[in-house]
Amino acid sequence: MTSTGPGSLRPESGFEEPPSKQGRVTWAQRWHRVRLIPFILLLVCALIAVISGRITQQTLAAADALPPEQGPGSAAFALPQETCAPTLANPVTGDPWSAENADASEAAFEENMGALPAGGHSYVEGNDDWVFWGDEQANNFSQALGRSYLGQEEAEEWASYFRTVQAQLAQQGTDLIIQVVPADWAVLPEELPGWAQELRGPTNLDHLHDAYPDLPIMDTRQPLRDAAVDGDVYAKRNSHWTPFGGAVGWATLADCLGSVDAKYEPLAPLDFSELEPVVVSSEFEAFGLPSLDVPTMIPSLEASASPMSVSFADGSTEEMTTNVGLDMLLLPATTVTESPQSDLKALVLRDSQGSNIAAGWQAGFASTKQIRHSFDDPNARVDVLGEAAEFQPDVVIYEITERHLNFVPVLPE
Repeated sequence: MTSTGPGSLRPESGFEEPPSKQGRVTWAQRWHRVRLIPFILLLVCALIAVISGRITQQTLAAADALPPEQGPGSAAFALPQETCAPTLANPVTGDPWSAENADASEAAFEENMGALPAGGHSYVEGNDDWVFWGDEQANNFSQALGRSYLGQEEAEEWASYFRTVQAQLAQQGTDLIIQVVPADWAVLPEELPGWAQELRGPTNLDHLHDAYPDLPIMDTRQPLRDAAVDGDVYAKRNSHWTPFGGAVGWATLADCLGSVDAKYEPLAPLDFSELEPVVVSSEFEAFGLPSLDVPTMIPSLEASASPMSVSFADGSTEEMTTNVGLDMLLLPATTVTESPQSDLKALVLRDSQGSNIAAGWQAGFASTKQIRHSFDDPNARVDVLGEAAEFQPDVVIYEITERHLNFVPVLPE
């Protein structure tokens, strides 16, 4: 020990009391008590910091659990809304997943899902033989009700990705458009089971479209709802839009692009004179839900098809016609159309929904390059900017199935 004052010693530990001399309180004892005050204050401050930190974390977590905030009412949309995102005739008006309603809605959701085979995890049966994917497919059924959506931080990352892509493409003189393919439940919500109707709230598409008006996000729900009166835009046991649904999607895209820039005005709807009955395969065969004998009415496009040449990644080529939709498993692929509607080129980042709208892309553009966007696979990030620099398209089209809005895309490093 070392001397610290007259007649007394400082303890080696602040928690040791030195012995008193003749019953009186020593300087070291007084100092020991005094020197503990900063330590106690430090403990109090640390405790306050911990509590404050936890409250802050909880606040941030609670904020991120909320959907992105709606953009300012004065904000101008990047796309003409009348042609690119027509107003829904019957929008969802309730908000069962708001803070004040969430507990009751969650209880009702759990009770009803719990009564279904495997808790509805794989599939959920709706009305009149309709079947919907459960939450094992990108939280599909929760997204259908608005129970699952991107939180504020995730939505900002989603928007940041597309803003970066849009800015970089603009430097190359290339346009960007994001065509979300609405889910079957978004176009035909009345086919969801009865118990789910009162649990329907705003969805990811609603939130993202309203929060980021500066992004070129299309919304084709209303055109598809209108067209459903004339033919089947979706089949009862398949989550993909039919070729008729895809034809409506293409007509909406062509109209949208034409309203953005005059160079796209040659793009036009596909010409078909009749719908023909086709049996659409069930995606739910493995669950004992086979294809239905009742055929789906889809358009016949062969009469208006043009010859086209398709080049694949292995160097092989194949002669086809534009009405043949390329399967996602064949991608990447480049098409060259003999008699296109325009002399434009399109780079298309797509998923499996692209098969039934590809007839439009291939008829409309002189050349397309179709690649998977792979939003659902973080190990397969697409270098869209590199692809665009190489292919030199007039427009980059993101075709995204609605349930894939559950994923946040990331550019490769």
